[in-house]
Amino acid sequence: NFTGSQLSVTPATLNVTADARSKTYGGTDPALTFTATGLRFSDTVASVLSGGLARAAGESVGSSPYGIGLGTLSANANYTIAY
Repeated sequence: NFTGSQLSVTPATLNVTADARSKTYGGTDPALTFTATGLRFSDTVASVLSGGLARAAGESVGSSPYGIGLGTLSANANYTIAY
């Protein structure tokens, strides 16, 4: 006998934290890197995430630090990002 049932899979939470970076006025933007925790099984950052972080636009000297946002960084269907 076969008994059907519904199975629902809840994506795991992947915690992404941007690394602080600095920039010299007029210089090129530094690479925006991050750490990710919460990967499951043999998943790797490269196999789960695509895209990249983005910083707020501008070149004001002496202003407060620029924010680093999620940009185009996204996860596959098995994860949700907590940034």
